[in-house]
Amino acid sequence: MSAAAAPRLHSALPAFVVPDVAAAAQDYRDRLGFRICFVVGPPEDRFAIVDLVPGQGVHLMSGNGEPGRRNVIDGQGIDAYWRAGDADRTYAELKARGARLLSEPADQAWKHREFGVAPADGHVFCVAGDLTGEFPQGAVVLSPEFRVPD
Repeated sequence: MSAAAAPRLHSALPAFVVPDVAAAAQDYRDRLGFRICFVVGPPEDRFAIVDLVPGQGVHLMSGNGEPGRRNVIDGQGIDAYWRAGDADRTYAELKARGARLLSEPADQAWKHREFGVAPADGHVFCVAGDLTGEFPQGAVVLSPEFRVPD
């Protein structure tokens, strides 16, 4: 009998509570370049997924809630980390779309070039481009930010 293969995590998508799921999905598409995968349900219980590439996106859910924020960029709490191959190119693309950019790209000690961007729903992404040359050009990774007590 062969041992079962260990499960492999391909992605962990952040889930954002927003007041208007359909409007948030459109903003992510229009201002940040995400693709709307789907929007379902009545307005008070709506759900959507938007992504940059398959498996790398955000869940949007109806409701009112206080986001759990831990890290800070440009004085604002980060909800998700968006890793891209080239921060400057991503910044230029987002600027051309009219995204609300919180800062310009800046080199960090941990060998990333980072800036903040916020869609209209008020969540904050830290966009990071790799400075080592090891992250594949054109690749995208979205990761949630979790606040824990210890």
